[in-house]
Parts: sequence; structure tokens; C-alpha cells
Amino acid sequence: MLFKHLKLKQMIKKTVLAIGLTLAITHASAQVRMSNITFKTIDGRVIPADKMDSVKKALGPNVQFMHRDTEPGVMYLITQSSVSQKAEEESKMKFAAMIDKPAPYFNVIDLKGKKYNLAALKGKVIVLNFWFIACGGCIAEMPDLNNIKSSYPADQVIFLAFALDKKAPLGKFMKTHDFRYTIIPDAKKTHQTYGVYACPVSMVIDRKGIIRFISDAGERIENKLPGAINTALQTKNK
Repeated sequence: MLFKHLKLKQMIKKTVLAIGLTLAITHASAQVRMSNITFKTIDGRVIPADKMDSVKKALGPNVQFMHRDTEPGVMYLITQSSVSQKAEEESKMKFAAMIDKPAPYFNVIDLKGKKYNLAALKGKVIVLNFWFIACGGCIAEMPDLNNIKSSYPADQVIFLAFALDKKAPLGKFMKTHDFRYTIIPDAKKTHQTYGVYACPVSMVIDRKGIIRFISDAGERIENKLPGAINTALQTKNK
């Protein structure tokens, strides 16, 4: 399931979004099965479940879902704009340029108040996950990510999950969901620094701080991620 987020100044016709608003979009062809999500048209009308297919058909083949981080639990049906298409292409190009290059610096604090920064983690393999609460694909892959995490010693591999959501809603979310990565709240800046346009995305940084793996947004990575981690573990820290 593919979810995307980006900065936009304008959306469809009269809908104007404030500069800096982060949006998350998924292709409407994907199966979104979240009982706590309300689906709406761009003008705010709620879409009943039995009307979803007809609304998607009426909007055309480039229909996507849009999530505003200011409205948790709500998905809007939109058509992909040229701005969205451009942002997606730019993200792909940035990812390609990041492979085998030093990872961008981060200095963050997790939900429990513990600090993490890239320099202090040198010598360990770092696995990053970029996600947000309303991302169905992010939630769907959590059991696989938990299983992968349990396979590696904590003193050698660090698993960090950069969430777009703020601390309070994340704390509530974690009470009903099992995600065993270290959760970093309000990580919009890190998403932007790493050029993340679509969620979920995973990355692997080797012992020397070099990015060795970046997943395609929303792809099934339960087979790819362990291989990338194992390869990174073989890197000598010099």
C-alpha cells in the first residue's frame, strides 16, 4: 500500500492549504482497510463505504487519497496534481543519489525522552523507518518489522521509526499497536532531510554512516530488509 506526503501551497480549485502543510497521499487503487478512518471528498463531504467505488470512478484514473497531518483519522479523495507528480520524481532522484553516500545528520529525541544522533551511533548499523499513524501500509508492515528487529542484537543494530505525528497521538496509538522500533515523534524535519515523499520507507545505514539500502515506498520488504542489514553488518568500522 502506497502512501505519500508532500508540501503544497494549493490543492484542487478553491482549496488552499497553508504553506508547510504536510500531506500524505495513497493511490486509491490500494485497499485501505482501517475502521478508524473517515473518507471524504476534497470539499469535505463524507463518502459512505458503498459509494467509494463510484466516487473513485467519477474522479478518474489518477485518484489518490490525501491525509493532512492536522486531521488525523481523515482521508480525502483527490486527483494527483502536477506538483505531486513532480515531488514524487524529485524524491526518487534524491533517493538514488543518496545510496552509498553518507547519511544526512539527525539529532532527535524518542517518545521516552532519550536522545539519538547519527554521530553517536557510528559503529552500529542503523535501520530507519519513515511512517505516520494514518498510513495503512505503515501499520500493515509493523509485524514484519517487529520480527526483523527481534533477529538482531540491540548492541549492533539500532531501529528508529521517524513518525510525522506528534507525541500525544503517538502515545495513544502505541497503547493499541505493537511497534517495537524506537519511536521518534514529530519527525517532519527528518522526513524532509532524507527526501521522503511516500510512506512507509525503510533505510539501512552501515557502521560507517553510509546509506546502503532504501526501499521503494510501500513495497513488501520483509525479504529485502534482513539482507540489507546483514550486508551492512559486514562493513568494518574504520
